[in-house]
Amino acid sequence: MPSPKFSKAAYQNPLKEISFNQKGSLLLESLLAIVIVAVSLTVIIQALLSNLRAMTRSSSCLSAMVSLENKMDALLYRCLRHEPIKENINSPGDELYQYALEERKLNGDEKTAVFKEVKLISSWKEGKKDQHISVVTYLLDFSNEK
Repeated sequence: MPSPKFSKAAYQNPLKEISFNQKGSLLLESLLAIVIVAVSLTVIIQALLSNLRAMTRSSSCLSAMVSLENKMDALLYRCLRHEPIKENINSPGDELYQYALEERKLNGDEKTAVFKEVKLISSWKEGKKDQHISVVTYLLDFSNEK
């Protein structure tokens, strides 16, 4: 079996063969790769931070919706018991959310109206911004029956 022939050129140092014009290209390629990685990481970090802000806003909005739903249920219960619904909307334990109630009578004048529109608005401060969310429902007006 003949022995394989090895050339001396295969074992030479590749840096010795680089010409004068090619010596700086390795440095440029390295710097370009570092810049590409840095820009990519910056974009990824900004996307993650944006996602975190959206999750925080979604969480506070969901919490406000649950609180608003509980407050609306309490108002509907008051209405069914023929109690005034405008009294004590903001509870002492609700420092995080402030509530506002708007109601107006529908279909007819103030004395003969059968339905009323009740709008409950919850507002809260999130960072520097004021946020709000509202719920609207329609109730039978029992105030004329007394």
